[in-house]
Amino acid sequence: MAAFAIPLIWPAVVAAAEAAAAVAIAIAGAIVVTETIEAVDDALQERERGKAREKSTDKTCVENCGNKCPPCVPPVGLICVERVDQVPPSRPHAPCPGDHAHLVQRNQAPYPDCRCFWNKARPDVLCLEPGEKPPYPRK
Repeated sequence: MAAFAIPLIWPAVVAAAEAAAAVAIAIAGAIVVTETIEAVDDALQERERGKAREKSTDKTCVENCGNKCPPCVPPVGLICVERVDQVPPSRPHAPCPGDHAHLVQRNQAPYPDCRCFWNKARPDVLCLEPGEKPPYPRK
């Protein structure tokens, strides 16, 4: 009688073995994904530590800076000409009917970033007479 029972339960045994194999594969995949996420997280943390080192060594101060930024070159507050539009060939537009210069001003981000950058000056456009040179240096 036991010989007749084995063929009847064999499909259930095979199904259980397949389910166990699928669970084992899923667990192995989860372990690989977890290890990959941890490796990526470690790499990102190392990159952030490297950026922090770059920022701390990038500043050039004669003495210990404290909480001050090194000066920008050219200095903060300087107004320069970004470009001069000559009419023609440029189109006239408000507020200038003819030649005009676009102005920018030097700025610096606060400590600890200390990045130097240009923004539009206020006013950002200077109207010029035909042939007139702008009174500010070029950027």
